[in-house]
Amino acid sequence: MKLIIEAQKGFWTFHIGFFFIENSKEAQGYTNRCKDGQYVTFLDYDREFLKDVVANKDFLEKKFGIFFDFLIQTKKGFHLISLDKISYNILREILQDSHCDPLFARVPFETALRSSTLRISKKDGNIPKLLMQFKRKEDSGFELSEAHFLFLRKAFKISRPLGQFDDFKALEVVNYWTKGR
Repeated sequence: MKLIIEAQKGFWTFHIGFFFIENSKEAQGYTNRCKDGQYVTFLDYDREFLKDVVANKDFLEKKFGIFFDFLIQTKKGFHLISLDKISYNILREILQDSHCDPLFARVPFETALRSSTLRISKKDGNIPKLLMQFKRKEDSGFELSEAHFLFLRKAFKISRPLGQFDDFKALEVVNYWTKGR
């Protein structure tokens, strides 16, 4: 069962969603939405081979001109993260052309918030770990998200990628209900 309440106050629109999932628990994660309404790209690959994830990364980078900065290993697979800030329409195209988990890719299309969330709380005792930080050889031409970089640097001790960063420091962290232990 799903219930979404929308409220508007001046310039802002607030969405409150209630999702009832059997055998669910509360989790916490950070979203890919930036303070200025743009997005960074999160992709979640479950039960995929590393070589296939990297091949999909290379394809998406070539097609869309973005750069994926981080590959994170989870218990069930991998997360790819790009700090390049893009529009919602470009994000939709990337999600449609990626080979990531179809349920994860559908979330921005089906929720009022239009964003993706990656878990930061433990799941089944597993904490994701940084597998690789890809080195930018040149500026992609996109502005990069300072808030997402600062969060990831705290979690994974990463180095600052080449590029022009925005001035926003706040990151949207959300609580949500999910299946799992």
